[in-house]
Amino acid sequence: MAPQAPREQEQSIKARKREIFEEEQSFGPRKPFADYLARTEATPLSTGQKAVLWGVGALVVLLLLAALLTMPAPTSGPHQSSPAKGAAAPAAGR
Repeated sequence: MAPQAPREQEQSIKARKREIFEEEQSFGPRKPFADYLARTEATPLSTGQKAVLWGVGALVVLLLLAALLTMPAPTSGPHQSSPAKGAAAPAAGR
């Protein structure tokens, strides 16, 4: 990408700034959330919906247990590799 002239770069920055920080346009009056909440009936879930939710929950628990049970066992202590053949051993006392 070729470098732009400083003036062109400033104009580009200003154009992007206007796009990002442009004021929201009003689309008319909006109802408060309390109005929607008051008009919505609180109906209990049907038996089918409850069964689906319980089934999905059981599947999630089974997947979690399977993931936990198939994890590799932790090793004891950090893994240390032996020095390569011909490499000088570290001198004691340094």
